[in-house]
Amino acid sequence: MRLNINLASQPYEDAGRFYMQWLPLLIVLAAIAVTLSGYAYHRYDDSRQVENQLAEKRQQIVQLDTERTEAEAILNRPENSGTRDQAQYLNSLFATKSFSWTNVLADLEKIMPPHVQVVSIKPELNAEGQLQFTLSVTSEKRDDAIELVRRMETSPRFQQAQMVSERAKTDSKDNKLSVEIISGYIPPIRKGSS
Repeated sequence: MRLNINLASQPYEDAGRFYMQWLPLLIVLAAIAVTLSGYAYHRYDDSRQVENQLAEKRQQIVQLDTERTEAEAILNRPENSGTRDQAQYLNSLFATKSFSWTNVLADLEKIMPPHVQVVSIKPELNAEGQLQFTLSVTSEKRDDAIELVRRMETSPRFQQAQMVSERAKTDSKDNKLSVEIISGYIPPIRKGSS
């Protein structure tokens, strides 16, 4: 009878085979770790630069708000009331005149669903002093008017489009629905303007 007894203090291990199997994997993992660390540092550096730019812009906004408050205080003096009223009137007139009928009609033509007809467009300034318009349309079905509002919401030119009223027209032979939609308008930027 033969017994295999190992009298060595540590069992035999084939270290060369172990390193040949695991060393390439460790090198690949180390390369991935270095790449991800570099990418993370790059993203951190980018975000730090963006934060610095935001801080500068916030500081500029605070400075402009301060200048605006000072200018409004000067305009609100009793001796400047005539100038203030005239400036407000002229600013609202310029804003209304800047409304481009051609651009609005061209943009509406692109998104207008069939069976919806424009009756009127009325530009006006809202409470914040931004230009918006009231669009009156007629359609045979309510779904067509809702589709127009959906298309306006997805368009880059129209903002915050919403139906404000709807009523059935009883004076016509057709069963048409009259709908009013309020929307802001962002005109396209002209080339060469800054």
